[in-house]
Amino acid sequence: MIYEGTMVEDSFTITTIYTAFERLFPEDYAFKGEYHNFYELVVVTDGELGVAAGSDILTLKQGQAILHEPMEYHNVWSENKTTPHVFIFSFQAVNMPGYQNKVFQIEDVQAVPRVLQAIHSGFEVEEDYKIAKKYAGDDTSWQSAVKNLELFLLRLLSKEAEKQGSRLQSPMAKNYARAMSVLENHIHQNLSVGEIARLCNMSEISLQKTFSKYAGIGVRQYYNRLKITAATQMLQAGVAVKECAKLLGFANQNYFSTVFKRITGTSPADYKREIKSQ
Repeated sequence: MIYEGTMVEDSFTITTIYTAFERLFPEDYAFKGEYHNFYELVVVTDGELGVAAGSDILTLKQGQAILHEPMEYHNVWSENKTTPHVFIFSFQAVNMPGYQNKVFQIEDVQAVPRVLQAIHSGFEVEEDYKIAKKYAGDDTSWQSAVKNLELFLLRLLSKEAEKQGSRLQSPMAKNYARAMSVLENHIHQNLSVGEIARLCNMSEISLQKTFSKYAGIGVRQYYNRLKITAATQMLQAGVAVKECAKLLGFANQNYFSTVFKRITGTSPADYKREIKSQ
């Protein structure tokens, strides 16, 4: 009998793990927002966690998780006077399965600490939660740990969330969503804070308070981060550095390069060379 077999191609694979840890946040916890070029899975096993993910403001409850995509600006804080117990896994992956929802319901919450324990058994973890390196001479441990995380994610992504994280409908949350829309629609301009506030029908003070609460940074800082996220996509597509600066409303190429390096840690020219080398 002849067996032809079936090629297993383009399968979902985690290529790099950056962090894997758990935290119990105090009632008054508020994180300064961030974004990065890898995925981040945030799981809540107890309490309630406020989350800003792009223009979405959500509350995650026990047994819910959110998956932040690369370059999505996000922020978290303790919600409703609870002390949320949170697990965070950040990683780089190829052939990520498609999914529609950002928020997922976890059927087996006890699986989360098991995944974390497996990763800590296969990798050395530094004090700041970064995965340092694989344990020498123990290939089965770290490979098993990665497969555990992959399987957990596949199960999570294989079904729609039974219930979405509840969206905050407060006036401030609605103002934040409106402001985000204004920034995204005017990313190719160079609006002042006053102009942004007028387009949002808000005062400058109210606008700054809104961004301080949900983004953890000022509106101008967020506007620049949004522009630099767009710039990385343009550079990957082959757009010249000078043209990127012009298209994104920067006064000149030098200022664009300064902002780009401050946010990404590298100059746009070096970033472009790195993309070509890959």
